[in-house]
This record gives sequence, structure tokens and C-alpha cells, in this order.
Amino acid sequence: MSGKTHLANILEKMSNLRVIDVDSVRNEIDESRKINLQVRMLPPEQEKEVMVRSYAELCKRAENIAASGAPVLITGTFSRTEFKSELKRIVEDGSVTVRVFLLTVSDEEAGRRIEKRKSEGSLSNIDSLDKYQWAKSMFGKIDFAKVTEIDSSNAGCANSIIETLEGFEMLA
Repeated sequence: MSGKTHLANILEKMSNLRVIDVDSVRNEIDESRKINLQVRMLPPEQEKEVMVRSYAELCKRAENIAASGAPVLITGTFSRTEFKSELKRIVEDGSVTVRVFLLTVSDEEAGRRIEKRKSEGSLSNIDSLDKYQWAKSMFGKIDFAKVTEIDSSNAGCANSIIETLEGFEMLA
């Protein structure tokens, strides 16, 4: 809803970043979603367990790609402490340079994006404004790395991110 996947696709075209999205990882590793492609949200404890595994796998894949020398962009909210643990470990290890961007958007814009995504068959488990606001209420910002906030409703937000990343070898 904040534009993570959309913006990642733009950045992928503007650079040589390899993109990995937590929604895609979740749908690859969760057996219930493999069986029924219509499953968006499991009961709370099951969903939390799947998301913890998804974020861990997302970070593992990113770390492997980065270790091979390729730049990588991962998309996810990392909203809960449990979801952040592997990313925190990577940041604290210091073997990989990490930049964190927090994309923001108004609730009104988020609602429009949710409706658009639903009509396009999105993989997101946030498929209503109520679920978005529920997820937003549990969101805890990353406090173990510098975070750059970007308003993703701004047409130039991709360029703002590219400017922040200038000097890195990842840019084409």
C-alpha cells in the first residue's frame, strides 16, 4: 500500500538491483497458499509464524545475493520485532552495506492502492483498508539502522532513492 513493490520494480529497471519481495517469498514457502492461491491471511498465530519464516528466508536470500557481489533490494514492512531479527543481525554483522527506506503514504492513498491491487490479483495479505490500518497500528520502526523516509505518493520518489544510493556500485 505504501508502494514498496511498485517502487522496487521501477528501481530494478533504473539500476542493476536484484529485487526480492516478502509477499513472493511467503507464497513460495507457505504450503496452505500453495494449495489454495486465494488464501491471503491465515489465523493470527499461523500467519505470524509464516511471516517470521518469510522474513528470515528473505534476508537469507538477500545475504546470499549480496555475498556474490550483486546489489539487492528487499521489500517488506519488517513491522514486528520478530520480522526484523535477521535484518538486524545482517546490519550488526556489518559484512553487507544496508540502506533502509520507510515509504509513507496517506490512508486515503493506501485505500486507493489496495482497491487497485485487488483488481489486479495482488499476492498481498493486506487486502482491505481495515487490514492496512490494523497492520499499521502494530508497526514498529527499525531502530538499528539509519532510516530514510520517502513519501511514495510523490512522483519523484524513485529518483530520491537513487540519489541516496549514489556512489554505490549498484547503479547502472
